[in-house]
Amino acid sequence: MGAQYLTGFTTGRGALPIKIGDDVLGAAGVSGAPGGEKDEACVQTGLDKVKDLLK
Repeated sequence: MGAQYLTGFTTGRGALPIKIGDDVLGAAGVSGAPGGEKDEACVQTGLDKVKDLLK
């Protein structure tokens, strides 16, 4: 939540963390669908495709 108060910083939906267990390795994000929930669904589909490689 604190990031939303930074000057020159914009928050938005469309990204999800890449995790192995509780460890965060990075993030993946997309943009362009009419609504962040659709962007997040696209990212989740991609992460689901490679989840067996993230062990």
